[in-house]
Formats: sequence, structure tokens, C-alpha cells
Amino acid sequence: MTTYWQLTGPKSHIFRQWQQKDFDKVLAEAIFDAFATKNEEGVRTLELILGIERSGAAHLLMPYDRRRDNKVRYNRPNQGYSREIPWKKKEDAYPASHFASLSPIQIETVERLEKLISERNNGHKNTKAAKQRVDTSKANGRFDHDMDNLARAEFEQQRCLWRLMHDKLENVIYSLPPTPTWAKKLPVFSLAFTFWRPSQTKRLPTLLNAAITKLELPIDGEARPGITTYFIAEENIGLKNYSEIEVNLILNLFE
Repeated sequence: MTTYWQLTGPKSHIFRQWQQKDFDKVLAEAIFDAFATKNEEGVRTLELILGIERSGAAHLLMPYDRRRDNKVRYNRPNQGYSREIPWKKKEDAYPASHFASLSPIQIETVERLEKLISERNNGHKNTKAAKQRVDTSKANGRFDHDMDNLARAEFEQQRCLWRLMHDKLENVIYSLPPTPTWAKKLPVFSLAFTFWRPSQTKRLPTLLNAAITKLELPIDGEARPGITTYFIAEENIGLKNYSEIEVNLILNLFE
């Protein structure tokens, strides 16, 4: 079973006493140097894992086995030597069940990685919130960790399903069983709705129309629309669109 090191946040698997002033920059350079590989276009790219908690908070992760097999070292400025980044014990690594979703994230520059790390780390390690391991970061501080907020996790699961259908996901790394043959034949439908709601009212919106399209999924390239069925709510046809609300959904439906 794959377990995961969390690289960001107050509950990361890097010892906080090591986290010096330029921690985000040093860690980004060390991780990118150790794990970035060249993609099909010859550009060095780093693939990490985006772990979404049930609260909606998102963290950068790395499979434990990958970290174990490749020591992550950082340079000591003006001291002429490098040291390995201090990690916590193997037993502290999180199982897949700790997260609502696990999905790939590609990073093409050290600067981008540094920004992602910085947005998910608390600004100062000596504050009361940091000592209590409370997440006050720019990216995740707004989430209530006692409540479920699964919208982002559900979106990321759809991204993984798409990759599975096109053989572009390493199942083991994401704690997934082997992809069954029927997964590549899943029909995909796009649903679109238009609602009407008068301005300055809290009344529930009224359905005006809806459409459903079956998408043709090529191995490469964009999905192609197939047959579309359009529905109009006749009893609401006379409503004027003071404030239209359009909703578009992509659903995977099993046949």
C-alpha cells in the first residue's frame, strides 16, 4: 500500500525546527533537482501528488517509496557542502484514506513549485497558530477542518478518471487497483441547465431549459460532441431572464 509524505502545511513530514527563513525556496530547489524529469517535449517537469482533504484543503504530497529511494539534499549557502532534508519517521506517512482525493500535478519550474509551497505554508513558524499546528496559510487557511467541502476533491477524481481511461495514470502511485477494461468504454455526458431567478430575491431558481450531449472520447485530443437533446420547460417559457444562472456539468454514467 502506498503511503505519502506531506510537503506542505503545519502537519508536513519535514521537521519544523529545520525550516529556516528561506525554507520555501530551499525546499523547492531540492525537490525539483531530485525528482524532475524530461517530458516528451524535452522540458524538465516535476510531477507531485495533490492531496485534497475532506475540508477542501489541498497539499503537495510525495509517495514515501520515491522519497526513500532518492535522498533529497539541499545546499548550505557559503558553507561549501550539502545536507539531506530531515524527514519524519516512515510510520508517520499518511495512507490514501487520509485524503478525499489524490491526483497528479505537473510543475515545470522551480519558481512555480516555490509559489505552491509558500501558499500552503504558514508565514511564521513561531506563532501560536503554528505551534498548535493550525493551518493559517494563504491557500488553505479559509477551510473549516471540521466540515466537509468535497467539490474540489470530486473535480480531481474526474481528472483521474479521464487519465485512467487514456492510460496516463500510474495506478499504484495513487493507491488505485488495476484499471478494468470497461473503464475505457465509459460513456460521458455533458449536461447544461439555464435557471431563472428575479433579481434581489432569495426565491429558489426556476428551470428554463436543459440540454444533454453524449461526448465522443478520442484517445488523443479534445472530446467531440455527439447527439444533443434539448429540453424546454413550457410552463416557464414566458419568464424574462432578469438574472440567468447557467450550469454546465460533465458526468460519467455507467451503462
